[in-house]
Amino acid sequence: MRSVLILLAALVVSACDGNTPLMNASADGANEQVKGFLTNGIDVNEKNNYGWTALNHAARSGYVETAKLLIEKGAKVDAVDDTGWTPLMRAAQKGHTPMVKFLIENGADVNAVNSDGWTALMWASLRKKLSTIKYLVSVDGIDVNHQSKDGRSAILIAITENNNDILVVLQDAGARP
Repeated sequence: MRSVLILLAALVVSACDGNTPLMNASADGANEQVKGFLTNGIDVNEKNNYGWTALNHAARSGYVETAKLLIEKGAKVDAVDDTGWTPLMRAAQKGHTPMVKFLIENGADVNAVNSDGWTALMWASLRKKLSTIKYLVSVDGIDVNHQSKDGRSAILIAITENNNDILVVLQDAGARP
């Protein structure tokens, strides 16, 4: 009885955000389930009520192998949700450097901006994800001086957050306040 109640609760929660079974499996890194869904023709780019795709979920959770399965079946690497976030931004915010690297190697736009004008680098700076920042600033073409709609940049975020390690990395990469 308890397992039935847990299953029903999970269904109600996923119904609230409109997650598909593929999205839930991707968020959990359940690769065998993901493979099964993809084999049965599930739309790999279907969005939930917030515009998230299965790749957004995998990226946020840091499951590179899951992301690989999704991209191999046509997942859009720069799929944006309802607020303009990409899978790269989700991964960078969480500090999943291997995922960030994988997404960029598969065509993710390192300078993509969300609806507030924030980039993956800015989110990594806010969340103090030093290893992710070190990787991002090494990517050819990254704009280390990008400013959001409210005038913030990755280096200004590091300054306001009193994070000297990130400040040094950004300065060494050419960022200026």
